[in-house]
Amino acid sequence: MINCNCLPEINPADTYENMVRFDYTSKFVDKSELIENSPVYKLKNIKIKEYIATKKFIDAFILIILNAFTEERQQMPECVKEDTAISKGDKTLTIEQLIQDKFKTTSDNSDRLFSYNIEEILNTNGFKCNSKKFIPIFKQFAIGEYKAKIRIGDEQTSGFTNLIYMN
Repeated sequence: MINCNCLPEINPADTYENMVRFDYTSKFVDKSELIENSPVYKLKNIKIKEYIATKKFIDAFILIILNAFTEERQQMPECVKEDTAISKGDKTLTIEQLIQDKFKTTSDNSDRLFSYNIEEILNTNGFKCNSKKFIPIFKQFAIGEYKAKIRIGDEQTSGFTNLIYMN
């Protein structure tokens, strides 16, 4: 069992055959990175490393695992099957997953992307869509700030402020 933010390289490669993966729907961040009203970002506990090393926590975690064990193998939830397929390369990311993984909110108002630039990025990644489809996703996850008009240089059109693309 491994819990991590970024999956490390695993050798031998056939280890992936038995791997089961699921993504957490929350990201724990420092207070300075916390986005108000975001369902995704939560304030991280800076003492968590100390807490999970305590005997009380370790015993509780082991009991959760043992109590969940049954003679019959339980059915894997669909979301876990989907995340596992993505990790193994059997399935591609959803547009929601791509947006959450590759676009980040910043505190810098000069970080801007026009809607048509985002559309090009999504199209390049295999998602043929327009702003009517992706703007609600950005709003749902509180990523960037959508504006009907933003200016970058001499050009002005719709887009997002406080947003960067992590290629």
